[in-house]
Amino acid sequence: WFASLPQSYTGSHHLQPESILGDWADSLGNAVTVFSTCAYEAKLMAALSQPPRPDIHLKISLRPDGTWMCGNATLDPTWSTESQLHWLTGDGRISVWVRPQAAARAAAAGRR
Repeated sequence: WFASLPQSYTGSHHLQPESILGDWADSLGNAVTVFSTCAYEAKLMAALSQPPRPDIHLKISLRPDGTWMCGNATLDPTWSTESQLHWLTGDGRISVWVRPQAAARAAAAGRR
């Protein structure tokens, strides 16, 4: 379903949709799950969970200029990798998402 990506989507600094899919933990204490809402196109959605609050669902989309958006935040391609995503809002807020297994490995390394 990734055939629908725009022609401008090239370059090594861009993350592919499959790199964003899956489980994350964000810097605000949310468990984040990114999934596709369509079997044929890259239509991604993020579910942010932090019980007892109801889940927050945010659309993730690829803009024509090749940048990713999640809700009102833009993915920073300079700092983002397949294991860490940096989302920036227009008013200066930052949310960093890390893969749970990467965060656990970093914490274990810090205890040594």
